[in-house]
Amino acid sequence: MTAPGLESQPLETPAQYQRFIRFPVTFTQQSGTLRLAEGRLTFTRSRGRQVFDGALTDFHSFAPCYAGLGFHIWQGSRCHVLVFQRYGIPPVGSLGLIGLALSLEATREAAENLPRSIADARKWQSVLPPLIVSSPPPGVHVRPPLSTPKYWAAMSGAVLGLVTVALGLIAVAVVLTG
Repeated sequence: MTAPGLESQPLETPAQYQRFIRFPVTFTQQSGTLRLAEGRLTFTRSRGRQVFDGALTDFHSFAPCYAGLGFHIWQGSRCHVLVFQRYGIPPVGSLGLIGLALSLEATREAAENLPRSIADARKWQSVLPPLIVSSPPPGVHVRPPLSTPKYWAAMSGAVLGLVTVALGLIAVAVVLTG
């Protein structure tokens, strides 16, 4: 089983594999290549480590996520989340002014590459669903991805929680040293 128009050539795209599906932040992503060839779907990290590989018949329950820049796809009882946002420099948040400069540059590059990222995501979102089973096998519970509003609510809650913890630590440090 091959994607329409891909009988003679594989479909291959750079992507990021999201390791923790319920904590959607970029520092947990692993860069690599998503490949569809000879009826198999494979994600290989940039250093050659294979994260998953399986026949298309092993996959089910495709669902877009991250405002259309990624998707969830299940292989048996395991969920794989792939994102197609391209960064030139990985976002860094904890290196002071250097980290801020790198994060701003990454944001600029991500915005510049957004049309290409959207095109990659749309390509996979049109190719994969017709090739895989739409419903899970018996006994497998599929959690849907967060909707865009829930995603932003989760991100806002995470940021608010981190700020609260940081302010609490600063308050404790001031009390102990003062």
